[in-house]
Amino acid sequence: MDDPLSRYALDDGDRLCDNSTSHATSPATEVDQPLRPEDTGWCKKVNKWHLKFSQVKITMAPHCEGYIFKKVVYVVETPQRGWRVLRRFSDVYWLWEILVCRYACRMIPNPPPKKIGKRDEAFLEARQRGLNRFINAVMRHPVLGKDPVVEAFLGYPWAFATWYKMHKPSLYEEFVRGEYDIGELERNIPRDLNDQLIRMKKRLSLAIRQYQTLCEAMENMIGTKEANAMDYIRYSITVNALNEAETNTPCCMHSCSSCIDIIKGCEAVSKSMHRTGLTLDEQATLLNDQILENLRRHYELFLGFASMLDRKNKLLQKTHIEGLAGRSSSPRSGVHAQHKVSDTDKFYTAGMTLQQQRQIYIQYCLTAELAYLHQEQRFITFVYRDFVELQLKFSAQLTGQWNALEACTKDISTKMTDL
Repeated sequence: MDDPLSRYALDDGDRLCDNSTSHATSPATEVDQPLRPEDTGWCKKVNKWHLKFSQVKITMAPHCEGYIFKKVVYVVETPQRGWRVLRRFSDVYWLWEILVCRYACRMIPNPPPKKIGKRDEAFLEARQRGLNRFINAVMRHPVLGKDPVVEAFLGYPWAFATWYKMHKPSLYEEFVRGEYDIGELERNIPRDLNDQLIRMKKRLSLAIRQYQTLCEAMENMIGTKEANAMDYIRYSITVNALNEAETNTPCCMHSCSSCIDIIKGCEAVSKSMHRTGLTLDEQATLLNDQILENLRRHYELFLGFASMLDRKNKLLQKTHIEGLAGRSSSPRSGVHAQHKVSDTDKFYTAGMTLQQQRQIYIQYCLTAELAYLHQEQRFITFVYRDFVELQLKFSAQLTGQWNALEACTKDISTKMTDL
């Protein structure tokens, strides 16, 4: 099998961690330990998934590596485990390649796409957000989050390639690497699994399109609020400039006190406009960090399931049960053919049995992932709950600011008697 990390050429002495990083114990000793069926018995506890997963935070390091071609380095922090390491984007991409090899029939999220050429701040910020969604989706998954390669990526204090060269984790698929009670797994597979998958496929294409539209609509709403915030602040600055001009230029009418009151009223308007702009900007930031990111996460969840189904089809194309069964049951002549099975027949019979067990395990994985996707649907209710809370919070702030400004403007307008 091709090694997805064969092109990663770094010396074993290369280190990618900051000086403040504590040397975490390498989890490499657990590589290729078989995943038992009880390890995937997460369906009973999935109702508390949102309370138990490790939150991983990825930020850009203040420095870049390289003399001519600068490479962005990311700080990967896992506060609940006390891990803090440095990783490159290529490390994340190669982690994804390893997981695809090891867990072809699991919902593996896609990392941000590669880009060759100029990288501006907007691109780097979007990539950082995508990396955070990717690694947290991996950690939240009940199987992927326990993989020793993932733990090494998060906790090994040296370069990820150094760990890989030292331990060489197996890239075979999940069924080959473990030992399982196939009978027990088969009993957990519903009889209508194919019907469930067909219904989910019909929903997938629609859900992917609709969530893409939801993300675009939320981006437009956030952009509108950001634009409004800038306009309010610009309006406030302009009113201040006008007040300064009015203050420095005496009124054409002698003994006029109303103009002074007008200036004071405009100052109140300027301050209120400035506060409104800051409030709208804060609201746009929170909508971007919380609501939009969670919508994108949900959108990528469906994309991951669709990619898993594509990989499943490719895996099943490699099986030849029908041909093996036909060859092992073909009629033979002679005494030895009637009383003794040849070594070749034993080989094909064993191969057919393994292929059948492999198909059962694939179906079991699909059952587990389907249940996981179904349970994750409740996540969208938390997203809309947070959205409503944010809207109510900022609506109350804006209402309070406008009420205060209304009282100020009414008070000033009652004094305008000598104009």
